[in-house]
Amino acid sequence: MLKEGRMHNGTYPKMAVQWLNQALCFYQSLCLADSESLRNRHLRVAAKRDVATHLRKMRTKIITIVFLIGIFSVTNAQENVDKNEMVGFACYFAGQPSKTVKKYTQKLNSKNYKWVSKKLHSENNAEKYMSVITLEKLTELEKYELTQTELNLIAKIKKSPDLVSVCSGCTYFQKVELKDMFTDEMMTMASNWLNYNFKTDR
Repeated sequence: MLKEGRMHNGTYPKMAVQWLNQALCFYQSLCLADSESLRNRHLRVAAKRDVATHLRKMRTKIITIVFLIGIFSVTNAQENVDKNEMVGFACYFAGQPSKTVKKYTQKLNSKNYKWVSKKLHSENNAEKYMSVITLEKLTELEKYELTQTELNLIAKIKKSPDLVSVCSGCTYFQKVELKDMFTDEMMTMASNWLNYNFKTDR
């Protein structure tokens, strides 16, 4: 079920809109000034000086607007995901794995495959996903044999429209349906993680 996100801080977008309006107003006044200066020769030199100054100020404001919008977008995206139910193999600036991925890495290191299997029944969708890809990789390497019950659960998870939070890098934070987590594109990072943990990199 989609969880309701927290209220967002409206300061950045409001400020960005305000400054954008100021920039548009300046553009209109600039047009009027150019028109007047063309008619009055004495105003041309002063007008050029004023235009250069205003252009520098406007450029600074536009750069700041873009920066604020970028920060707001990333903050907004991060607030819309559940960090306790998130799949991420290289999140944020440092490229750190998510809490769930770290937990599965520890279980693999200790070869606690029964724990991984039990999480197919978990209410945490990130754990369901991680259990599916882990057990399938173990089966591929002939280190685990899936039961019919596990195969049925995996098939059900792969068709599930339930949402799972996903992160990648500093800017990608989304909620994705479980069934879409098994596409080739989404499995790229998962495959790298599996290969590393099972020492099967090619």
